[in-house]
Amino acid sequence: AAVGLARRTSVRGLARWLPISGVVAGLGMVGFGFSRSVWLSCALMTMAGFGMFMAGATCNTILQTLVEELRSRKAKAA
Repeated sequence: AAVGLARRTSVRGLARWLPISGVVAGLGMVGFGFSRSVWLSCALMTMAGFGMFMAGATCNTILQTLVEELRSRKAKAA
């Protein structure tokens, strides 16, 4: 998820990933709840983690792009 977001050149079209990543995370968690196999559980938790990370990082990227920079990096004169 992080590599996919880092490779993007712009935030255009990024908002469509929010519902997709939410569904992926939800399906992974529901599947994990019903899983009886260790290997399937590992795969489903990986899927859930991917979806949660993608949703959080996507929201953060969109917000940081839209909000005006408030910090100042100029050194204060003594």
